[in-house]
Amino acid sequence: MKPLDAHSWSQLKINKDKFPNGSVVSEIMEAYAEYYYKEMQHIEELRKKWESEWYDKHRLLDIDFESYYKMMDSPNLKYN
Repeated sequence: MKPLDAHSWSQLKINKDKFPNGSVVSEIMEAYAEYYYKEMQHIEELRKKWESEWYDKHRLLDIDFESYYKMMDSPNLKYN
């Protein structure tokens, strides 16, 4: 799992409303950098939780990290 790329992120409705045409590029990229950092932190926290709670204890369930990420209601799914 990885965060959205800059183009996909900019196409989200929430960002189109926040950054209309003619917005300063440095502000957009600063907002994307903040999103990317927070999303990477979130993914790493979920990966550690998945490793400790699911992978080690419930191996027979065969839940990979991507499925676990979707089960935990990833922020990306809220906007898709």
